[in-house]
Amino acid sequence: MKPYLTLAQADAIGLAARAEAEAHGFGVTIVVTDDAGNAIRLDRLDAASLVSLTVAEAKAKTAVNLRMPTSAIGTMAESMPNMIAIPGLMPFPGGLPLMHEGTLVGAIGVSGALGHEDEQVAQAGAGALRW
Repeated sequence: MKPYLTLAQADAIGLAARAEAEAHGFGVTIVVTDDAGNAIRLDRLDAASLVSLTVAEAKAKTAVNLRMPTSAIGTMAESMPNMIAIPGLMPFPGGLPLMHEGTLVGAIGVSGALGHEDEQVAQAGAGALRW
């Protein structure tokens, strides 16, 4: 049977990301998705901008669709600028695929702070994934 991200796992990921964001005063939106990019958990923290929801979702979907961190996509786009024209692609830090034994199970997308801060929050969330 193919592994999948449970609600309990999504909650643990979201709570860890939220704790990291709150510890640093980042007003972000955090989205945890399944392997198709559909939201399982969403946290919009105090002071998170309205657009951060759209961007966090796009980062998670980009990480799912390309199965790589969105920060890596941004780096790739420097040498292949036409990548930016792909509809829905979000090449900014803060989106990470969530894997289990080489299988994609979901993603986390974070938006609302500086790029490296979004990435920091996403990493904290991804680090909470347990099997």
